[in-house]
Amino acid sequence: MLFVLLAPVTAPYFFLRANPGSSPWKKTMGVILFYLCFMFVCGVEIHSFSQETGRLTMGGHSPLQKRMLQLSDKLKSSTRAFYLAIRDLESAGTTVSSRSNIDKTTSSIETLRVRMVENKNDVDQFLSFVRHYKASLQNNGFSDSLLIEEFFTDPVVTLHLKSLEAYLAAFESLLNYTFDNFETINSKSNRHLKNYDAYYINYRRAVDRHNLLCLRRIKYQNALLVKHPELKLYLPSMIHTDFLKF
Repeated sequence: MLFVLLAPVTAPYFFLRANPGSSPWKKTMGVILFYLCFMFVCGVEIHSFSQETGRLTMGGHSPLQKRMLQLSDKLKSSTRAFYLAIRDLESAGTTVSSRSNIDKTTSSIETLRVRMVENKNDVDQFLSFVRHYKASLQNNGFSDSLLIEEFFTDPVVTLHLKSLEAYLAAFESLLNYTFDNFETINSKSNRHLKNYDAYYINYRRAVDRHNLLCLRRIKYQNALLVKHPELKLYLPSMIHTDFLKF
C-alpha cells in the first residue's frame, strides 16, 4: 500500500536513472512536466471525489428533502452575500471627500441592489416551497423551515426591507447631486448648498426611519434566536446604519 502511494512521487527518480545521458535541462523539464501533470490529475480526482461525496450524501434523502436542502443552502448563501454587501456599503459610504469616493459608494449601492434582488428571489422560492409542502416538511424533520417562513413574512422584517430600499434611493440621490455639484458645494455656493440641504434632510429622514425599523428587526430576531439558535445562518446580520459624513 505504501509503495502505491509513493510510486507517483518517486517516479521521477527512476526516470532520471533510466536516462543518464540526458542533458540537465531535459532532465529538469521532464521532472517539472511530470509533477505538473501529476498535480493536475490529483486536482481532477479530488474534485470528482468531492462531487461524488455530495451525491452520496444527497442519495439518502427523498426528492422533497433534497429540494428543501438545496433551497436552504441557496437562502443561506444569498442572505450572507446580501448582508456582506451592506457591510461593504457601510465601510465605503460613511465618508465622502472626493468624486472618486462618491463613485465607489455608488458602485456599492448598485452591488447591494443586485444582492438584494438575488436574496429576495431565494426567499420567495423558499417560502413558496414551504407553503406548498408544509405538512410534509413537518413530518420529515424540517419544522425549522416554518419558523424561517414566519420570520421573513413578519411585518417587522418586510417593513425593514422596504425602509432599506427607501434609504438606498435617498442616499443615491444625495450622492448624485453631490457628484454633479462637488466644486460649487465645496465653494459654499448658497444656491447649491440650499439644494444640497434638501437632499441631505431627505437622506437623514430615510436613515432615521431605516435605523428605527432595523432596531425593531434586530430585537425581534434576537428573541427568535434565543429560542432557536440553529436558525442563525438563515437570518440577516445585525447591522446598524451610520450617517454620511463629509
